[in-house]
Amino acid sequence: MIYRPQFQTPPTRCDQDIVFLFNAMLICSVLVHNHPSGDPKPSREDIEMTKEIRKAAEALGIAIHDHLVIGRKGHASFRSLGLLS
Repeated sequence: MIYRPQFQTPPTRCDQDIVFLFNAMLICSVLVHNHPSGDPKPSREDIEMTKEIRKAAEALGIAIHDHLVIGRKGHASFRSLGLLS
């Protein structure tokens, strides 16, 4: 299932993400977003947003398995980088 926020500019609002996950009756999710700059390195804002989404999702029984950041120079996985433990 793919979710596209109602707007195209960052930062995303975590409450909209959580409402989508809950309404879709998901038990797990992989978050994905792109960096138009081309550099897939997670920003400080990406890391903080992921922590907020994960905390809220876990309270609802939804597991966040990974968060992928896509760029022209490849991709970054929060799990592989040790940012989801």
